[in-house]
This record gives sequence, structure tokens and C-alpha cells, in this order.
Amino acid sequence: MRVGVATCFVIISHTVDDAFEDLVLGLRAFCPGADVAWYNSGPPMETPFDLRLVTPARPLKYMKITPAFFDIFEWALNEGYDRIVNVETDLAFIRPGFLDFLDSYMQEADYLAPGLRRNIPSVSLWPAYRTLAGEREKLASILGTSHVHRGFSPAQVFSRGYISAVLSSDSYARLRAFVEQNQQPERSLTLQELILPSLADSVGVPSRSYPAHLGRFNRFRPYQAPIDLKHALNAPDAFFIHPVRRDSEDPVRSFVRGLVRDTPQQPGASDATGGRTWTKAGAIQAIRDGQALKGADLSGLDLSEADFAGAMLRGASLAEATLIGTSVRGANLSGAFLGGADLRAADLSGAFLGGAFLGWVLLGEANLSGAYLRGTDLHEADLSCAHLNGADLSGAYLGDAVLERADLRQANLEGADLREADLSGALLEGASLRGALLAEARWTPETRWPTGEFDAVRNMSREESPGKFVVNTDESLQVRVHVQHPSS
Repeated sequence: MRVGVATCFVIISHTVDDAFEDLVLGLRAFCPGADVAWYNSGPPMETPFDLRLVTPARPLKYMKITPAFFDIFEWALNEGYDRIVNVETDLAFIRPGFLDFLDSYMQEADYLAPGLRRNIPSVSLWPAYRTLAGEREKLASILGTSHVHRGFSPAQVFSRGYISAVLSSDSYARLRAFVEQNQQPERSLTLQELILPSLADSVGVPSRSYPAHLGRFNRFRPYQAPIDLKHALNAPDAFFIHPVRRDSEDPVRSFVRGLVRDTPQQPGASDATGGRTWTKAGAIQAIRDGQALKGADLSGLDLSEADFAGAMLRGASLAEATLIGTSVRGANLSGAFLGGADLRAADLSGAFLGGAFLGWVLLGEANLSGAYLRGTDLHEADLSCAHLNGADLSGAYLGDAVLERADLRQANLEGADLREADLSGALLEGASLRGALLAEARWTPETRWPTGEFDAVRNMSREESPGKFVVNTDESLQVRVHVQHPSS
């Protein structure tokens, strides 16, 4: 327990999966001293990761989880917590400091909500309000107000003052009954985003919104992309991002796992890095013995002598490791973190790297032919003269990557993000670029585009200097460039 303000993060979730574990590890790494509890909104199951368990809890329906908050309030008050933060499994913490932020930012507030908006107009089409329909007058009589507020649900913060005032309110029993009735199919959705902000006024406690500039990092949709994560890491008061895909191979989730791995864990955290500290000799021997190194932390090791061909390295950390000329042919590195690793001239042909993080990696002259890199983060990677022929790079993030003289023939680059990438002299014959983002990508007359696509690219490019071209963009609109095949 943290000395001072007793804080508990409560995860409302109906299941325990990899995203659940990621959230627990992130909280323990970046919010040390706070407790983490679970409200099980699904079927009964064993409590994982030595978490505290909110009791009672019960199965709840999607978008109808409001009863959970009142269960949590009653439990938290009895447990003596000063502050409750509700978190969801598609939220990810990226740095420490959130508890200190709350200490300062909530000095004069008992309730904090993302995107708090006061006095919702009666003509609002916001789903939580619109689907309330005929129940509005009844709710207004319970709240004792003629207006309602709205706030976004993930990362709401409730002080003891807020919780005590709600639970001791004369209208609490009526409010509880109203919320229970809301479980019926025809009743309103995401009611907590309306009731909880409005209750602050109803019970007379001060409320506050998160700083407006953080709204881009905690939103309903779209999912956070690598470029969003980059912006969040450059914003010193962005402590978490939401939503992050619950896919274990998502590049953003993979990167955040790397951040968590580099941060000491509190006791009780599960071991997500292979259960031991690996030495160079130990790792090489394990590979020779055919041992799976799933989740192993091999960061910073010089493994150039190892033969990783066919190895199981799923979710492993190879951050800033040295694998120059190493054979990683056919290895499974899905979801692995390789930020800053040196893989120059390495053989990764046929390797499975879906959802891995390869930002800032040195891959010059590496062989990635036939590799699976779907959704992989390769931003600012050096792939000059790399062999990527036949590789699957669909949906990959290659922003600012160096692909000078890279062989991308027959590669699948559909939906890939190549903004500001250097394609000077790259070979793209037979590659699929449908839906790729090419804004500000650089190329030269030596760049070989797929048959029939040179004219399209040339028409949307400007000559920056003799023999140097840049694809145009309207940055204010974030234009997606669609390069179509002649047959489409």
C-alpha cells in the first residue's frame, strides 16, 4: 500500500486474458504502491495474479456495467481506500507518475473524468442520453437536478469524498434500483458515463476533467496506432493510452510490453520475461538444446554466435541485442520486442514477426524474404539493401524507415504506413501497395514501382531536388494515398 493516499485500481472484466495480464503488469510497474483489484463481471473463476477481489460481483452485460460501480463503491469504502480508479483491459500505462499527478490535480476535486462535459443539451444524440428516452424524468427526480453531464468511462477517478457522499445520499436506494432496472435489454447503454459525472453535482462534490490535450490518448475509437503512441511518449503528462487492441500481436501493445519489462515489478506480478536472467552463454546453450525461449529477456546480449533457426522466441525481449549475421530463419518472434537491436546481414527468411516491435532496428542487408511482418512496427528501422522479396508487410508501420535499395519485389504492403520512409532505389516490382500510406515518402528515378503505378506516384509527387522526389500530402487532412493496381 502506498503511503499517503490509499489508491486502488479496479479492473472491470468478464475474462482473464493476455490483455488483462498486460494491464496488471503495467499498473504494478508504473503505479507502485497502489493496490490492484478485480471486479469479475463474468462467470466465477479463480482470482489471478494475487489481485484483490471486489465482492460481491456478478455477471453483467456488455455496455451495461453501471451496477459494478456501486458494488465497487460499497466495497472500497469498507476497505478504507481514499481513491478508486476504474480501468479496462484495452487501456495501457506507459510511464510512471500517474499517482503524483492525481495527488496534485485532484486537490480540489473529488471526481475526475476524461472528457467531462457539463449540461448536455436536451437534443443531444449521444447514445447514453438518447437511449435513456422516457426514463429521463425519473432519473432527474432521483438526482435532483434538471441537467446531466457526460464523461468517458475508462480511467474515471473517485475520491472517498465522492463515494461517501453517494452512498450516504437519501436517494441512493432509488438510484440503485434504477440502475438495476437498466440491465433490461430495452434500457439505455453505457449509463455510467451519464450517471457518475452527474452524481458529483447531485451530491455536492467538486468534479474536474482531465486536461483537454490528453483526449487524443483516451478515446473511444480509433485504436491507438504506433504514431499515437509516439506522440503520447512525447507528452510528459500522458500516463496511459486507450484503446489498445487486445490482440497480443498488436505493435502498440508489444511496444508497451517492452516499456513494462524495463521497469521493476512489485511483488505479486506474474513473470512475463521467461523467469530468469539470461546470460549470453546460457541463451546460446538453451538454443542449442532446443529450449523454447518464449517471453525470455535477452536484452542487450551479443548473440551473433547463436543459431536461432526455427527457435520459439514469441514475446521475447531482444532490445538492443546484437545478432549480426545470425540465422533466425523460420523463427517465431511474434509479439517480440527488438527495439534498437542490431540484425545487420541476419537471415530472417521465413521468420514469423507478426505484431513484433522492430523500431530503430538495424536490418541493413538482412534477409527477410518470405517473412511474416503483418502489423509489425518498423518505424525508423534501417532496412537499406535488405531482402524483403515476398514478405508480408501488410498493415506494418514503416514511418521514417530507411528502405534505400531494399528488395521489396512481390512484397505485400497493403495498408502499410510508409509515411516519410526513404524508398530511394527500392525495388517494388510486383509489390502490392493498395491502401498504403505514402505521404512524404522519398524516392528516386532508380526506384522501381509496380507495373503501371509509376505515373500515379509521379503525379502526386514533387521534385524536392534534382533526382529526389517526395510524395505530396495534405497534413491537415492526413490523406491516405491509394495506389491501385491496373487490374482493379
